[in-house]
Amino acid sequence: MAEADTADLLIDLYAAGLDVAVIAKAHQGEKGIKINWN
Repeated sequence: MAEADTADLLIDLYAAGLDVAVIAKAHQGEKGIKINWN
């Protein structure tokens, strides 16, 4: 059970990291355009 929980946590962290990277890239690449993700 502990191994599965750890894997789920890593997957969640990886997915969150991808979201942050996408948002950061969008902010960097489109300086004059404000992207509202809400």
